[in-house]
Amino acid sequence: DVKLKVKAHKVHADISLGIGAGKLKAVLNSDIYKNGMYDAAFAAVGNDVYVGEIINQVDVKNILSGLPVHIDLFVKARGKDMSEIMQTITGPVLVYSTDRGFAHADLVEYMYGGDFLTTLRHSVEDMFTGNKRDMIEIDSAIVNVKLRDGLIETQNGVAVQTKVINMRLAGSLDLGKEKIQ
Repeated sequence: DVKLKVKAHKVHADISLGIGAGKLKAVLNSDIYKNGMYDAAFAAVGNDVYVGEIINQVDVKNILSGLPVHIDLFVKARGKDMSEIMQTITGPVLVYSTDRGFAHADLVEYMYGGDFLTTLRHSVEDMFTGNKRDMIEIDSAIVNVKLRDGLIETQNGVAVQTKVINMRLAGSLDLGKEKIQ
């Protein structure tokens, strides 16, 4: 369900989506000025939005299943093109899992690495323990970051907990320059 109002240089959109068992509600307000400058504010709240289902819908297979999340974000940006908009995007983003999910073979290989010795070690372990590393249960995941002028910096704001491996990410992502550190 999408409601859209457009007046000569103003856009207001109310968006309500059902994604599997979950719901996402969002609002977009924007102004487009005569000089081509675009101001936008976007807010979204979602409950039980299944990340695995979204990934499957964009035809990416063997990565993730399940993992319902809560989404809460409010961002603002301005610019004349997508590059300028991404360089100015600012606001908080919070996404956290509300139940478990599963990382599948391609994602597991990425987390563990796919070199010969690692694969051989895991195969030998699997023979003796009966565990299969083609799927790992994800107990919880969280992304809690603030965007400032197109830059996401975090020391502890991104984490994933599984029974096999726990990960915390530290670093930065520059959306304007498309650069990760």
